[in-house]
Amino acid sequence: MHLIARHVIFPFLILFCSTTVFAAGKPEVVIDPSGLTPEVLQKVNDGINAVVRLADDQDGGEAERIRSKGRDAVVSALATQGYFAPKVTLEIGEDIGGETWDISIEPGEISKVASVDTQFAGSITGARYAERVISLKQSWGLPEKSDFINARWSASKSALLEAVSARDFYLARMTHSQALVNPETSTVDTTTLIDSGPAVTMGHIEVIGLRRVPESLIRRYIRHSPGDAFEQDKLDEWQQALQSTNFFRGAFVSLKTPEGSEVYGMEQVELPVSVRVTEGPARSIAGSIGVDDASGIRLEGMYTQNVVWGLPVIMETGAGVDFDSQKAFLDFTLPPNYDGSRDSVGMIAR
Repeated sequence: MHLIARHVIFPFLILFCSTTVFAAGKPEVVIDPSGLTPEVLQKVNDGINAVVRLADDQDGGEAERIRSKGRDAVVSALATQGYFAPKVTLEIGEDIGGETWDISIEPGEISKVASVDTQFAGSITGARYAERVISLKQSWGLPEKSDFINARWSASKSALLEAVSARDFYLARMTHSQALVNPETSTVDTTTLIDSGPAVTMGHIEVIGLRRVPESLIRRYIRHSPGDAFEQDKLDEWQQALQSTNFFRGAFVSLKTPEGSEVYGMEQVELPVSVRVTEGPARSIAGSIGVDDASGIRLEGMYTQNVVWGLPVIMETGAGVDFDSQKAFLDFTLPPNYDGSRDSVGMIAR
């Protein structure tokens, strides 16, 4: 025979075996889970916990309002998990420790997605993108007959918009979304509308933030021809390449977004590639002093300069000396290659 616990006491309540003391006005909450999953119970716990924290040091009128908010918090938490017609009862009691809330939940049926209406507007509706639209609809993350969970609904919308805007349609936006709930039938009808805007191609490069570093370094990594179709992966790749150099503290690559909404009436538009950088320090000096048993006191110094003779070259020169040896070096390091490898040349004298 299996025994099933009827009540769950959540961790925001601290119970002592010998002397039980509760914060003034803060109730002990006991919830009858009625077969809810641990995930749903955690959402209920989070919701009621936020309300219970408000219960300290409240007067009578305020306490009544907080009790009402406690029930509402449970109902709202259940709704995020697909239960839109629950029966929630909050009974107020009292024991030696103070006020108690006994919450019983009959969640009802979890709502299912009854229909999905994924709509598109803009240039993506053209014949050349027909297969892509079909693929986007098939990849929708909340299909019919699936449980309607609020987090999945939000994630599905975000994923759909990201899939549209990742290629060709930089200006894509979601102009409408709706989840129509029928509590009587425990069903939800979803509708989304994405306006892709015009097909976007990448134009000339506009660089902001250069002071010493030559623009040729930017063009070393941003490889495209004006008129190339927009791809977010390319922007991310260029940005990562710029950030991997020692010439910039920060680098951000995007397309220059036009002002106003007139662009959404266009079939195609070319947008400049905007590169915003913050240069790193022009030069740095470092030194050190140490002692070891073999050579005694050792002194070292190094000077680094990021741009040399107007070229994106890193120069490092320095010297070290101790009782047994002396050395000096001079190195020139070129910017990283597109594959991340580095070329350098240098000399050392002892």
